[in-house]
Amino acid sequence: MIHTLLHDVRYAVRALTKSPGYSGLVLGTMALGIAATTAVYSVIDGVILRPLPFPEGDRFVQLLRPRTDGQGGDTRISAGTLRALQDTASAFDAVEAWESRRVVLGGAESRLVMVARASPGLLPLVGGRPPMEGRTFRADDPSDLVVVREDLWSQVGDPRLSPIGQRVTLDGRSYQIAGVMPASFRYPSADTQAWVPFDWNPAAPALDTDYLAAVARLAPGVSLTQGRQQLAGLSPGLRDNGTLKPDFGLDLDALNPFRTDRSRSFSAGRIRLTLYLLLGTVAFVLLICCANSANLMLARAVTREREIAVRRALGASVFRIGRQIVTEALLLSGAAGLLGAGLAIAAVRTLVLFMPPGLFWFHDIDRTAVSGRTLVVVIGLSIATGVATALVPTFRAARTTVSVAFSSLRGSVGGPRRQLRGSLVIAEVSLALMLLAGAGLLIRSFVSLQTMDPGFDIAQLAVIDPRLPTARYPTPAARTRFIDELTERVARTPAVLATARAGCAPPCVGSIYSAPMHLDEAGATTGESPVFNREVSPTYFAAMGIPLIAGRTFVPADDVADPTALIVSEATSNAWWPEGSPVGRRVQPGWNGAPWFTVVGVVGDVRQVNPDMPAGFQVYHPFAAEGARLGQLVVRTASPLSLISTLRAEARAIDPGVFAGISTMSQLTSEVHARSWFGVWLMTTFAGLGLVLAAGGIFAVVAYDVSRRTGELGLRMALGAAPHDVITLVLLQGARLMAGGVALGLVGSFVVTRLMGGLLFDIEPTDPLTLTLATAVLVGSGLLATYLPARRATRVSPVVALRSE
Repeated sequence: MIHTLLHDVRYAVRALTKSPGYSGLVLGTMALGIAATTAVYSVIDGVILRPLPFPEGDRFVQLLRPRTDGQGGDTRISAGTLRALQDTASAFDAVEAWESRRVVLGGAESRLVMVARASPGLLPLVGGRPPMEGRTFRADDPSDLVVVREDLWSQVGDPRLSPIGQRVTLDGRSYQIAGVMPASFRYPSADTQAWVPFDWNPAAPALDTDYLAAVARLAPGVSLTQGRQQLAGLSPGLRDNGTLKPDFGLDLDALNPFRTDRSRSFSAGRIRLTLYLLLGTVAFVLLICCANSANLMLARAVTREREIAVRRALGASVFRIGRQIVTEALLLSGAAGLLGAGLAIAAVRTLVLFMPPGLFWFHDIDRTAVSGRTLVVVIGLSIATGVATALVPTFRAARTTVSVAFSSLRGSVGGPRRQLRGSLVIAEVSLALMLLAGAGLLIRSFVSLQTMDPGFDIAQLAVIDPRLPTARYPTPAARTRFIDELTERVARTPAVLATARAGCAPPCVGSIYSAPMHLDEAGATTGESPVFNREVSPTYFAAMGIPLIAGRTFVPADDVADPTALIVSEATSNAWWPEGSPVGRRVQPGWNGAPWFTVVGVVGDVRQVNPDMPAGFQVYHPFAAEGARLGQLVVRTASPLSLISTLRAEARAIDPGVFAGISTMSQLTSEVHARSWFGVWLMTTFAGLGLVLAAGGIFAVVAYDVSRRTGELGLRMALGAAPHDVITLVLLQGARLMAGGVALGLVGSFVVTRLMGGLLFDIEPTDPLTLTLATAVLVGSGLLATYLPARRATRVSPVVALRSE
């Protein structure tokens, strides 16, 4: 038995090596499809399907603070609410909280590091195991302890010394290292590198400030619904005793933003949709690859009919012939599976390398890899596909007598086999058209995003984002003195045309009012669209290049004498007060206790350069010069990039321990667009691969049919047919296949592209120009693939063609 199997293997190897073109095409086609599908699935598996990288990750939830009227809410709670839940919420076996921000890391050269202020049980809860060295926090720890991540210590510490007991300076304050977490630990975000204890007095008023993000782990046997029910039951009592604000309640949701059953993150929803779209894309590519491979195998089976007939005539059984054919298929598909697995591993590493930073929050995406079970499934499916295709000629051999087999060798190439191959090509064309339409929409969407008029002058702007060590700048007055001196220094720089302050400059969106706004005292309210609120100084609009449409801009006294002054964008004005000028009209945010604001001016629209944010209304408030917020400094200059070093030197001249993040507006917008570009790049790559495979499938089928019709075409030419007549005949054959594929593809495109609506910017899913261009590219590629074998057929001598018959 073993000897027979070895004989089959040797014969299969010889047969495949005698047809290197066929073997290489099938091997490469199947390997490409397997690699693309496996790589994208592995990323989705690591981000969405697998539990979070925490112990019992499926039980982790995030606490929410929704409004009781259903109009929005928040993801932050107060320290008092945290303490109450730790004492009374039996649905959770642990409730912990954190607050994170970027602070200045002291050293030879200041830089920013993300630090989380954590409750004592946070790191043990999400870490699942002790730190690499030292320990985490205890409730009675002093406030000057810090737990650092391994990679942070490697950057700032002496590798010859143990980090435990060493000191680092964070936010101008000295901390003693108590423990070291592994570099793979990613909570509450992928870039968090240090954790310090809560530094608050349980009896202080800070208990009423909602500034903490809370994470909890459901108790064993408690479902998400049961946890929500308990929080709903606790909320009235917490409102009555003042722990919760009157208009708010408590709720929870899955911690993984990609597996949530409620839409709390627009960005997470876009990323999840992008990943699933990519998975669907590579699934289409895999189907095209399978269709191509099946076509090649079927064509090879037809060419081997004479061999099978001879072997039958010499006494070989159907089982023996089938075993040989299956052995060849096993070798070919198994090799394709192994090659595809190797390419998938390399593709996953490439995807991770080119992913925009911070794309997946606390997921350890750097360690995403092709799992063993995925490899087993992929290789198994490739082998099963090859065997299933190999069974077709085996069954045909079983049904065909020797005499019929011999007599059919000179027959027509029509019949069921030709129809099956044509159907596979039609399927390839339709799938390729859907891919091209989707890629075309994303490309046009990205081009629209890049070329749109944002409403301000991107090319001439730089943004200074200073971060001051709190220990040296503890009061608003101290921070104001620094920013005032920096503003004066920058304004005196010869190349600077204008300066302005803002709570945050674009592409940052500012704060968001999620509740509807009340218009005047008449009771009219705005719609559900969010209201983006930005605090700006009086010179902001001139510095940004935003035109004044009506009324006035802010004046220096507005933040004190008239803090309720409000400026709205032109589109907001037209939506809220379509009947006339909004200047002098009043508006109130839709929650209890909110003040009434008076509109003093209308400015030009600023479009969202961040595609992850939904469209909404835009309003501006005066920036409080003496407030607690430092904000950002906007600088207008003819050459922002060349001025960065000068601006940084001005900040360091005031205080070398200050970190001044300086970027041009072009750099900031490019960073925001990186995520969109990543999706466009992947989708276009896979669509291009699908186009090449579909064109290759058409070429293979037409070329095979032309080779089988050599005698017929030679006879036509011998009887007077011109070369262009033969080319037209063959082109018509390819055109019929293209027409069927395009018809199905257009129908499928209308369905598929509608699913992409959430990813598109300023373009409709059924954009006719995109569909027309995609169809033209596909048809042109298909006709070229048909023309090449047709042209080759006209170069065959009629005498040679007839002699072959």
